[in-house]
Amino acid sequence: MIEDININIKLEWSKWHDFDSLKNGEVKVPNVPGVYEVRSKDCKECLDIGKAKFLKRRFLNQFILNKGNHSTRDRMKRRGVVFNELKLRFAETENPSAVEEYLHKEHRKEFGDLPTHVKQT
Repeated sequence: MIEDININIKLEWSKWHDFDSLKNGEVKVPNVPGVYEVRSKDCKECLDIGKAKFLKRRFLNQFILNKGNHSTRDRMKRRGVVFNELKLRFAETENPSAVEEYLHKEHRKEFGDLPTHVKQT
């Protein structure tokens, strides 16, 4: 029997940062496992909720330097998203996959669907 387990995950989110402040090195992103959220400039629309084994490396390589494979970034670029117009926040966690899954579930529960640029599964 499959049982739905209710859990409450508490995250210590960073404040919202724009991509320019990340690009300019004004934000100290830790190189630890974690989750992140990307929103529109006004923070009203959630575009992506993701995970990373190393937050700093993910932001630097995938979003700032545009290096390596990253399906969400590529989907966003194809759809004309301007990265300099986005806000991003992050939270450290030892189990980013489970926390990302939890955040997706909570987003789907509240809004009826996953964020705009999350790969629909």
